[in-house]
Amino acid sequence: MAQAILLFGENIRFSMWDDLFGETVQSVFYGGVLAGAIISGQLSDIVGRKIIIHASLVCEAVFGLALSLCWNYYLVVVLMFFVGFFQQGIHLTVFVRYMEMFTPENRSIAGGIGNIMWGIGVALITPIAYLLPNWRHLQMTISLVCLIGIPFYWFFHESVRWLISRGRIDEAEKILQNIAKFNNISAPERLLTSSNSVKDDPLQSEKTDEPCLTLETRVFAGDDHHGSLGETYVSSGRSDVNFRETTTSPFAKVHDTVNGHSELAPTSHTNLLHLLRRPILLCNYVFMCYCWFVNSLVYYGLFLNSVNLAGNKYLNIFLLCMVEIPSSIFIIIALKWLPRRWCQSISFLIAGIFCIMTGSIPDKTDNGTDLGPLIVTAATLGKFSISFSFCLVFVYTSEWLPTVVRNVGMGGTSLFARAGAMVAPFLVYLGGVDISLPLIIFGIVSLIASGLALFFPETLNRTMPTTITDAEKLARESSLCKSRLAT
Repeated sequence: MAQAILLFGENIRFSMWDDLFGETVQSVFYGGVLAGAIISGQLSDIVGRKIIIHASLVCEAVFGLALSLCWNYYLVVVLMFFVGFFQQGIHLTVFVRYMEMFTPENRSIAGGIGNIMWGIGVALITPIAYLLPNWRHLQMTISLVCLIGIPFYWFFHESVRWLISRGRIDEAEKILQNIAKFNNISAPERLLTSSNSVKDDPLQSEKTDEPCLTLETRVFAGDDHHGSLGETYVSSGRSDVNFRETTTSPFAKVHDTVNGHSELAPTSHTNLLHLLRRPILLCNYVFMCYCWFVNSLVYYGLFLNSVNLAGNKYLNIFLLCMVEIPSSIFIIIALKWLPRRWCQSISFLIAGIFCIMTGSIPDKTDNGTDLGPLIVTAATLGKFSISFSFCLVFVYTSEWLPTVVRNVGMGGTSLFARAGAMVAPFLVYLGGVDISLPLIIFGIVSLIASGLALFFPETLNRTMPTTITDAEKLARESSLCKSRLAT
């Protein structure tokens, strides 16, 4: 929401700092978002999703309210950094948290619904900004909204996947039992059992004589068939981890098997460097970081450039924000049946084509015909495509990153997204030299991303990997670069 101040805060005045304020504050804000992506991501993988989300909500409200009451330029810059920092603690961690709740065939729907909520929130900013033209009043209003989420702390449980990945089986068991009780589902007395304590290296890929954990999940239907619950057993095994989700409920059908060589053990020492030591995962991660950079660069670039379109500024921004909603609905439909890899590549391709078209179409024809509507239409279609791509990359990244580094891994990719957001206004500024130059650049980088996306592993109807080895096996089985990097 803080981006609204950067778009609608044209009445901000700091005397001699007027010309410098917008550029500096915008860069500092995204610098805070960048730092938040790294630090909050790592912290949520260490201490849990629940604590980071609600602590970020409180801090976002406090620093946002302080910003709305501040008159000192230097303090405004500092506060803007922390507003961006804690925004990422909310946005990124919430997304990872609810993606970890769902089975493979339902993750696309969950991700799409989350992105629809994002689109609605962004669209609502425009009428609020219209009604509250003073940026301080706008900042105060959107900061107070954060406080609405605080009471949910007492109803919000920790991610079961995260708890199991940290070896906190008893806590995960308690949550599953509460879910079963709340939904009147008949469940066994013990859903999670661990017959062996495991202290082996969670990244070990070779077969070993030491016992490892086997996680098996079955979904039981309640007596009234109104709900189902995944029943998870953790038992002793020898060399493989089996994660199976099968369903006996008439309302749900899940069947996923991922066999890895690493055990589902506490992973307090696992970090992103462990993932990057595997060549095929390094390849995928670097390509994914570039795609996040391009998504953010083009998304915010087109967004910032919208004020240069003909017509009312508020209406133009509102329409471009509303594009988020149909793109999120379309992604739910597409990801239900279409491979993620091809969806990601094609969405970049279409965005690149329409960005180049927008920059290439002249304002008028030789006979004086106004081509403004055609330019706006091309820009809107480009925004639709890049919005679709941005929605998808969140789902896609969370699906192939393993649980043990998922949040910090997404924090790393989000870092590159924030870098793209920081570069975007400077590229838009190049429009003063040549109005088509920014759009041509947006188109070229999108076409490059379209090609790189073809090397990602396919995650359609696949169980989210838990360990580094699980993720490596997924990449070996489905990535186009497996032939060279799998060994």
